[in-house]
Amino acid sequence: MQARTAIRQALVDPLVAPCADVDPDFVYTWPLVDEVVRRLLAARAPHLLDPKHASYDAAVRMAAHRAAATLGARVPGTPFDRIAWGQVNRGDLAHPLGGVSPLLARLLDLPRPAFAGGAHVVRVMQPRHGASFRMVADLADPAASTFALPGGQSGHFRSPHYGDQFATWWEGRATPLEPGPPVGGAALKPALRPRCGRLRRPARHARPRHVQGGS
Repeated sequence: MQARTAIRQALVDPLVAPCADVDPDFVYTWPLVDEVVRRLLAARAPHLLDPKHASYDAAVRMAAHRAAATLGARVPGTPFDRIAWGQVNRGDLAHPLGGVSPLLARLLDLPRPAFAGGAHVVRVMQPRHGASFRMVADLADPAASTFALPGGQSGHFRSPHYGDQFATWWEGRATPLEPGPPVGGAALKPALRPRCGRLRRPARHARPRHVQGGS
């Protein structure tokens, strides 16, 4: 992922730099940017290469060194060939109120395990971004359909279902979509009629008399 970003920056960013010079708010985003990079590397057109690179091979080598330096800075003290992806791609699904105090963070934030996947693969999982719902619908056998939820069905942190689906989602497993037998219930009872005392009539205020003065 770091190498992919670095090679895009080396080959594509110089091509769209004039757009950013004209419009400071210009941002080049395209889901198929990898196809642009692939075609540039295949064609190797000299006029499309940033002049600061002697060749396309030199640009790729520079991108590889930049990616290695980025990973090394994120995991200091670990040799590059020993950096595991989970050390870089670690969960950080924090509740908005978790930053108020460490106590709230312990109550509200989800765990921070090592994530597999990434941003540009089927298993979308990044520290603060991921698939909010996974589902496999079996049209031949609907009962075999499954789903995975990154948190839980309840938004209340004291509920047992606040984060009970997180481990299933994180490990890449799934839960049957078809509901099983009931495991609990709730009874709704009408509220008791409040006991009220005898209401008193509000006192009538005497209407003011209008006295008509004589001449």
